[in-house]
Amino acid sequence: MYINIKEDELLTKDRISEGRMSLSELSEIVEAPTAFYLKTSIAHSLIIPKSALNQPYELKKQLTSIANKFQIPYSNAKNWHWK
Repeated sequence: MYINIKEDELLTKDRISEGRMSLSELSEIVEAPTAFYLKTSIAHSLIIPKSALNQPYELKKQLTSIANKFQIPYSNAKNWHWK
């Protein structure tokens, strides 16, 4: 998975799709044990599996910075799991 965070947008690309998301549309960022969940103001979510990243801690730093810059809630759901 390819992820590029620019000044005001997030670009993603994988084997079958490409996406572009305005950072100002994010309403919440949730970090779970296996993935990051980026929720938008229109009730969509982008799920980024940590296993698809070479350095998930680098993305965590970037997402924390975005949360601070855009005043977006960032939560760490350490105990979250699929039911």
